Amino acid sequence: MEVEITSLEKAIVLSTILNAIDEYKLEDYVELEKLRPLVKVLNKLQKGTKLEEKKEAITNLINKLMDYLLNGEGEDNWTAF
Repeated sequence: MEVEITSLEKAIVLSTILNAIDEYKLEDYVELEKLRPLVKVLNKLQKGTKLEEKKEAITNLINKLMDYLLNGEGEDNWTAF
């Protein structure tokens, strides 16, 4: 089973991960030259997204990932994303 993740859901995942990393260690995890354009894309998505839409995307994302892992499909095959 392949899990379909929307652009907004992908942006939420990336934002969450990037915000969890100490800003001084960020260059250990990402190519800094990609960060500025990424931030522009994330900001554009955030500005164009209503709070209700964001909440729905977060809820959907959590449920998709939980279902994927609980059904045993996520053990070794994260390439489905």
